[in-house]
Amino acid sequence: QFKLTFHLPRSYPTSKPLNCSLKLPAHLQDKQDLILAQLNSLANEKVGEEAVLEVAEKAKELVGAEHSQVCRASRARAAETSSTPHLPSTLHVMRRLIWFHHIKSGQKRQRILEWSAELLLAGFSKPGFPGVVIVEGEPEKCDEFVRRLRGLKWQAMTVRGEEQEETQKNDSIDTIRRFKNTPSKGVIELHEGGMSELAEHCR
Repeated sequence: QFKLTFHLPRSYPTSKPLNCSLKLPAHLQDKQDLILAQLNSLANEKVGEEAVLEVAEKAKELVGAEHSQVCRASRARAAETSSTPHLPSTLHVMRRLIWFHHIKSGQKRQRILEWSAELLLAGFSKPGFPGVVIVEGEPEKCDEFVRRLRGLKWQAMTVRGEEQEETQKNDSIDTIRRFKNTPSKGVIELHEGGMSELAEHCR
């Protein structure tokens, strides 16, 4: 749980941005300043338009991502210090659905293809309005992929869905992959009207 408070100046939203304050739980305190800076930066970009819902959605996304990362790190440390090493270890595969207001830039579309191939992520990219990218691979590499995408300038970008599966370590991670395209080649770009095709691949 976290607490996000909005402060709306008299001239909001026409000429001044909203201000916000954030209170995170103890295990995320070291991330509070970073997340708050990103929220205020988004608010500044939205001067002249209503931004409360978008900033709130962004806060939920950022806090959720940091919480997931802390939990994974905690599980990893617990596994390293486990007193029962005879238990089989597991491998995890993560899937993330990332929504964009639009994906039109040829340069951004190329980055999606290049970075997913570099990080061995399978999946699909649907450009146009809206833009949707679904990736599948190792959790740490999915995190890195999303981090790189956030470094680009988007009108709106949100992680709308996430799921994780595990398998025994003596099995290949490929045994629980759902997408059949070769991970080393990255995501497959669909045509701009390919939302139904994307949905078919995800069934």
